[in-house]
Amino acid sequence: MKLFLLISILLVSLASVGQETFSKVIAKTDSTLYQIKDLVEVKNGRDEAKQVQFTGSFPRVKWDAYLKQTAMDDKRAFSFIARTLTIKAKYELKNIMSFQPMQNQFISVVDDKFNCNFKMTGINDIGNLVEESKVIQYDPYKPKE
Repeated sequence: MKLFLLISILLVSLASVGQETFSKVIAKTDSTLYQIKDLVEVKNGRDEAKQVQFTGSFPRVKWDAYLKQTAMDDKRAFSFIARTLTIKAKYELKNIMSFQPMQNQFISVVDDKFNCNFKMTGINDIGNLVEESKVIQYDPYKPKE
């Protein structure tokens, strides 16, 4: 019985390790768009890892140009954008240590910038724990300072 239980646990663990969360498809409603989603590991305000589901809708021409410019594959580029937006969102709070990203985030492209109406919880100016939503932008074409 113990051996059966051990084998069952091993099989379930191996099955979950091999699961791929990244997907990129052409949108069903508009063939000029990619729908991309992935479960990305980001850090909260206490530097603890947290899994957040990011979903994005991008013009195919813009996404392909971004990949060409960065020389990254789809998954790596999407994760980089998600993590960059997360870091920028964290610094929008007064108390960055209290930063907790919400489970689902949506990314889009507006004027060649990646935008996310980032949902998070954190402590506000007067010390209350609140749920906030801030529009965060990442401009990959902005020259580095």
